[in-house]
Amino acid sequence: MIRWAAVLRCGSHGVREDRQALARHHLNLLDKRHWELTTPSRALPVVEVLIRSGVLMDRLEKSSTKPLANLTPSMTKKERGLVQKLSRMLHQTSPPTARHVSRNAMEVDEAVRAAYSSACATGACTLDVVVDLAFVRHLRFPSSALMLLELVESRCMKVCWTRGKPCLSKEVLDSICDLFAEHEQSLDFRATWWLLSLLGGGTQASDSPITLSAGKRLFRLCVRRIHYLLPDLPLEDLLLAYVQLARIEGYEKPFIVLGEIERLALATSSDEYTGVSTNVLLRFMTMPFAMRHTNLNLRLCAGWSAASRITEFTQEECLAAFAIVAALHEGFSAESAAAVAALRDWETLHDALFAQVFFVAHEMTAADCFRILDQSELINISGWGITVPQMLLEKLKKRIVSECMHYAMDECRVPEAAELLLRVALALQALMQRYTVLPSNAADEHAVAECILLLERCITALPPHG
Repeated sequence: MIRWAAVLRCGSHGVREDRQALARHHLNLLDKRHWELTTPSRALPVVEVLIRSGVLMDRLEKSSTKPLANLTPSMTKKERGLVQKLSRMLHQTSPPTARHVSRNAMEVDEAVRAAYSSACATGACTLDVVVDLAFVRHLRFPSSALMLLELVESRCMKVCWTRGKPCLSKEVLDSICDLFAEHEQSLDFRATWWLLSLLGGGTQASDSPITLSAGKRLFRLCVRRIHYLLPDLPLEDLLLAYVQLARIEGYEKPFIVLGEIERLALATSSDEYTGVSTNVLLRFMTMPFAMRHTNLNLRLCAGWSAASRITEFTQEECLAAFAIVAALHEGFSAESAAAVAALRDWETLHDALFAQVFFVAHEMTAADCFRILDQSELINISGWGITVPQMLLEKLKKRIVSECMHYAMDECRVPEAAELLLRVALALQALMQRYTVLPSNAADEHAVAECILLLERCITALPPHG
């Protein structure tokens, strides 16, 4: 019933203290029908005796370590190390098997790494293996598992699976999670953030290769890892983690982690945000939390000019920035804004933003152009004494009319696109009638009315399914 563990036979046999400890606990272990694994304090003294003396119980299955693995968040560093050692012992029951597993594991890891290297170098690779549960269990390194997941998920690499593209089932992911949990300290922030992206953060849920039921354990592992890393993360990584965790859908929101990041964000000085990349900063500022805490957004927005960010805004960043600025006009008086930065500085910031929007307007859709026009109304009527330049407003209006007319004349039309443009044209007509953004102009009103008429005819003439 008792045998020496192959992996520790040479190293531990003959150690007097260990054998004395084993003698004291030996009969007690044999007499117990059920090991009490309900808490680490009950289970780990037993585990430590077995590991130090190199003894294993017959018929002790690998799954026996799972109750302990589930308790690792409440364990000390020493206790986690004991659980990892026990897990490795259960996977190595005899020298031949150990050598066989080691050889297979080496081949599996090398196959994944070779394919990944080829894909990174050439953009394509071929994998002539069956990626199933047995294959994944032979992986030895978390980096290999990350490479495998990227090969399965990647839209940038062309991967040829000669034996069929693998399915990221719950069993496969659980095995990968076992590997990650065993080497949790090797998972840095970037790897954890990428895993969250894979689970659906920042992507369409329907496009995610992992189902919600299969990804729950991996999600919890990522949350635990980010929570552990929080005290040492730079500000940009904190904001990245927040955006990913707050946007991910289908999983239970990690309110404790999100709350800690929110407190850190509010307590951080505006100067420290200047080192955060524009894309990350704008994504954070458009989150519901930041939009609610308008004082935070007001401080961050005031720093745009100082960091010379606006001249580098892309089209998407311009849309996000304009929405943020419009919300500030709606929520703050000119006096409140002047308390954060001089009114002249706010005017300079707005001028730079208007110029950048004018520069990228040709890339915008009709819907994007109307969003800017609609938000311009909030800026014009806010009382800050700042108005959107008429040249920019005219350019946006002409682009909407041009796109509507062009689509109405296009032979390749679909009802959905025509209906979207019709809604934009109707909204533009209503905005023009309020005279808060665009002045009264009979020719423009006639052009918009003609667009509406043509689009309505298009929708009527098109078949139901295009």
